[in-house]
Amino acid sequence: MKKLIILVFVCMSINANILYKSNFDKEIFLDINSSFYTIDLSTLYYYDGYVDFVEELNNDKDIFVFEFGNNEESKFTKVLYGAFKDHKDALIVVNNLPLRLKNNKPYISKMDKFQKLYKKFHKKNSIIMKPSIDGKTNMEVEKKIYNKKERIEFFDSIKYILETHPEIQEQVAVVAAAQNEKDEQNSLFLPTVDFSYTKGKVNSIEDSTETSAKTKFSSKDVTATWNVFNGFADQNHYKLIGYKYDSSIYNKQRIIDEFIYKFIKAYIELIKTKEICNLGNINLKKYNEYVNKTKLKQKYGMSSLSNSMSIFKKQIATQINYIETNEKQYLDALYEIQNYIEVGDNSEILMSQKDIDINIDNFKLNDLLIEAVELHPKALKANIEIYLAKQKLKKENKNFMPIVDFVAKRSETEDTYVDKEETVKETTIKVQTKINLFNGGKDYYAIKRKTNEYKQKQFAYQKVIRQIKYDVKTSFNSYKTLKEKSLLMVKSLANSKKSYMAAKYDFEFAKINEEGLINAMESFQDAQIKDIEFKYDVILAKYKILFSIGNVYNRLENKIKNRIKK
Repeated sequence: MKKLIILVFVCMSINANILYKSNFDKEIFLDINSSFYTIDLSTLYYYDGYVDFVEELNNDKDIFVFEFGNNEESKFTKVLYGAFKDHKDALIVVNNLPLRLKNNKPYISKMDKFQKLYKKFHKKNSIIMKPSIDGKTNMEVEKKIYNKKERIEFFDSIKYILETHPEIQEQVAVVAAAQNEKDEQNSLFLPTVDFSYTKGKVNSIEDSTETSAKTKFSSKDVTATWNVFNGFADQNHYKLIGYKYDSSIYNKQRIIDEFIYKFIKAYIELIKTKEICNLGNINLKKYNEYVNKTKLKQKYGMSSLSNSMSIFKKQIATQINYIETNEKQYLDALYEIQNYIEVGDNSEILMSQKDIDINIDNFKLNDLLIEAVELHPKALKANIEIYLAKQKLKKENKNFMPIVDFVAKRSETEDTYVDKEETVKETTIKVQTKINLFNGGKDYYAIKRKTNEYKQKQFAYQKVIRQIKYDVKTSFNSYKTLKEKSLLMVKSLANSKKSYMAAKYDFEFAKINEEGLINAMESFQDAQIKDIEFKYDVILAKYKILFSIGNVYNRLENKIKNRIKK
């Protein structure tokens, strides 16, 4: 593995003595350059689960494992794989991981945050020399680190993404290069001036009379050329480069909109899964409360053994479901947002719905369709592609036109002979005309090809417009449907709550047993989860409408630039 620092360290508990299963110890990990990268394979809920990763990799020499958490009830195990100087080296390894590990969504991150996570829960007992790696560390833009209990500011994060994400910065560079190329075309309409100077010595060369020999010679030439006419090739080329510049602008806008929408989607998913996860914690406590009551009733013979075992079985199933769904979905959402901003796994994420919700009640479908066709970056780019193809066609037509240049030349020649010197000064002003009469039909077929490309771009534009209209209609309809379902879900939640409260009352007066109460509680919990999901799905549907009309960034631009919370 290229540039891999092998790390093997296994921690058996948080506060107990450290046990090692190899010749390497924790200092190698702690003293590695914090700018290096590692692969986060997983965060586990039980320590022995790391063995599955060893077996899957068929390698126990490249894995680093340690536990972290505030107490025994909230203890997790982090499984890391290797250390790499460059992000691209780590990416190569990720792409070559076994399929099961890739399906587990491993991600690449800086070593720094895992070193901090380890130090928080483990003491460093000794210091050794840092491992040396050849080469210099690449300079990078410093990433924004969110410490524990720090709020992830919505508009701050979007601005950070726009300023630092490599793909967006690449498009900024593309636009800048297109601008430079556009400025460069101004030279097409200006004359060119060339200067040449030649000097040398000659031996044993005689003139025609064989009376003297030339010994030295020199010449100086200044030539000015100005194109008068070339079939409007320069004008067409200038417009062509201008259209390319416009195309790069629209492509940049498209990518920015896509990135902002993807981040918003990840942000909303993180809020949603966090809220569901918090709800799951509350529900687990309720379960434990009822299980304790069941144990007490069983102890005094007030509950049958079969009924008690049924309740205990449900409790275990609920705990497993919480781990497999709620916590896993939350961590998956956290890992997804780490593609855009740097946030630690151990951070307490502070977010709220009011930061991101927007009002689109005044939106009308017909107005959205018109705006999308006129302003969507994809539509604008597809339209520019038509103009580009048209200009390329015009450029081919210039081959049937003459080229006329105005040329002015000033020459001065000095020749030195054995017995004399000669100087000749000459000024030439001329109009130079050139036209191609035949080239085997090359120009004819080139024009046919460009004509077909022009037609192709027209059809491509129509295809883009149809897709945009389809996206706008479906996203608008999806929003309306979700909004109606959400309103119905509020009523369903209220009814589920009443049913649960009634079940609690009946349970207190022994009208129903524990199983009946827990069934009512689970029904209420399901309604709460669906209510949370619908609430955030409606918010995301609003942004999807903005995305379908290509207006995500424009809608949020002022708040992003001024970093204002809504």
